[in-house]
Amino acid sequence: MPSVERPFRLIIVFIVLAVIGVAAIPRLSVNFAPTYTKPAITVAYNLPNSSPDIVERLATSPLENALSQLEGLNGLSSVSNYNSGSITLDFDKNDDIDFRKFEVNTIIRNIYKKLPENLSYPRVEQRGGEDQNEPDSPILSYSVNGPYASYRLQQEVDEFIKKPLSQLREVKQVDVSGGNPLQISVDFDIPTLIRYNLSKSQIVQALNTNNGAVFAGMAKLGSGQQFFLKTSSKLPNLDDLGEVEIIVIDGKAIRLKDVAKLYLEERKPSYYKRIDGKNAVYMSIYAREGVNKIVLAEQVKQQIESLKYNLSDDVGIILEQDDTEFLSKEMNKIYIRTGLSISILVLFILLINRSPKYLFTLFLGIVVNLCITAIIVFALDVELHIYSIAGVTISFGLIVDNAIVMLDHMHRKKNAKIFLALLAASLTTIMALLIVLLLPEEERRDLTDFSIVVAINLGVSLLIALFFTPALYEGLDGSEAMQSLSTLLSGSERLSL
Repeated sequence: MPSVERPFRLIIVFIVLAVIGVAAIPRLSVNFAPTYTKPAITVAYNLPNSSPDIVERLATSPLENALSQLEGLNGLSSVSNYNSGSITLDFDKNDDIDFRKFEVNTIIRNIYKKLPENLSYPRVEQRGGEDQNEPDSPILSYSVNGPYASYRLQQEVDEFIKKPLSQLREVKQVDVSGGNPLQISVDFDIPTLIRYNLSKSQIVQALNTNNGAVFAGMAKLGSGQQFFLKTSSKLPNLDDLGEVEIIVIDGKAIRLKDVAKLYLEERKPSYYKRIDGKNAVYMSIYAREGVNKIVLAEQVKQQIESLKYNLSDDVGIILEQDDTEFLSKEMNKIYIRTGLSISILVLFILLINRSPKYLFTLFLGIVVNLCITAIIVFALDVELHIYSIAGVTISFGLIVDNAIVMLDHMHRKKNAKIFLALLAASLTTIMALLIVLLLPEEERRDLTDFSIVVAINLGVSLLIALFFTPALYEGLDGSEAMQSLSTLLSGSERLSL
C-alpha cells in the first residue's frame, strides 16, 4: 500500500484532472436513445424499360451471386423494382467499411462486362450508424412564414439561414422544404410546328445537345401534352434559351423562339403550407453522430436568433419542434436528484460526525470522481443516453459508499488498509456488470453503455479512495505539504503587492 508522503502534489494532480473533466463535459455525446452502428454497403443500379422480374433475372441475381462470395458477410438483401434495383450488404460492427467498399467495387468491375449493356454502372454507397433504435430525425424544426411567394421564402432561408448553419461542424445537414421552385414554361405554336414539320422529340434533342446542357422547364402542347426539360445547373437566361437552334430548313435556322413563347413562372404546387394565412417553408436541422445534441441545439438556436435579422422585416421564424427538449428535462431531473442526494448526504454527515474536514473531504472526492469519469467517458467515446445516465445515478451511491468507508477508516485507524476490502467489493460489482458484454448483440445494445459507465465510476472511485482521499485528509490535518501551500500562497500575495 503506497504511503501518502506528498499529499500536496497528489491533491494538485487530481484537481487538475477535475478541471480537465469539467472542460470535457460539453464534448460528451448525448442522445435520447443508444445509437447502434451496423456497417452496411448499398449497391444501386438502373435497367431502363424493365419490369421487376427482368431486373431480378438480368441484374440483381448475378450481382447477388458474385457479392455473396465476400468473407465475413453477415447478411445480404435485395430489392428489384421497375427499371431499378438495389442490394444491401451487412457486415460486423468492427469491420473496416472502407476496405469492404473496395472489395465490393472490385467484384463489380470484374462482373460488369457480363451484365446487360443498358445496365447502368452500379453505385456503391457505404452506410454506418443508420440502423438505430429510432429513425434519424431532426434535432430542431423551424417554420418560416411571410407575405411572399414560397419560392422567395425558400431563397431567403437558403441564403441567410441555411448556408451559415451548414458551416457548423456538428451539423450534418439542413433541409429546407415547402418552396415551389421556378420553372421555364414553353408554349408552342402548333400551326408553326406543323408548318416546319417539327415534333417534340426533335425539340427535346436540340435542347439536350445544345452546349451539353439539359434546360429546365415544362413544355406544353396545344393538345394538352406536357413534358419537362431538366438541367444540372441554374435556370438559363430566357433570351439565350430562345436562341437555341432547333432545325435548319433551306439554309435558315429555326430557333426555339420562332416556334414557341417562353416565360418564367412558379411550378404548380402539389400542396400548400400556410401559417396565419401566409405562405410558409420548413427548415430541419440534423446533427452528426457522436455530438452533444443538447449543446448543439442551444448553439443553433442562438445562431438563428442572430441570423433571423437578415431576413425581411415581415418574415417570421418559429421553432416548431425541439427534439432535445425532453432530453434536457431528463438531464435537469438528474441534476436535481444528484443535488438532493448530495444535500441529504451532507446533512447526514453533519448530524453524525459534525466534522467540517470530514464533510469537505467526502464532497470534494465525489466531485473529482465524477470529473475524472467524464475524461475517461470522452476518451473511450462512450455515448451518454437515457440508460447510461441512469448508470451515473446508480453508481453515485456506490462511489459514495467507497468514500465513506475510506474516510471512516482514516478517521478511526489513521491508515488506508481498508482499501483491499474496497477493491475486492468493487471488482466483484464491476465483473458482474461486464457480463453484459457477453450477451448476444441484440440484447446488449441498451445495456453496454450503462455497464461501462458504472464500471468506470467504480474504478475511478478506487483511485480516489487510494490516493486522493488519504492525501486530502492528511493535508487538512496540518501536514508540511499543506503548510508549504499556505506559505506559497502568502508569498505570491506579498509579491503581487
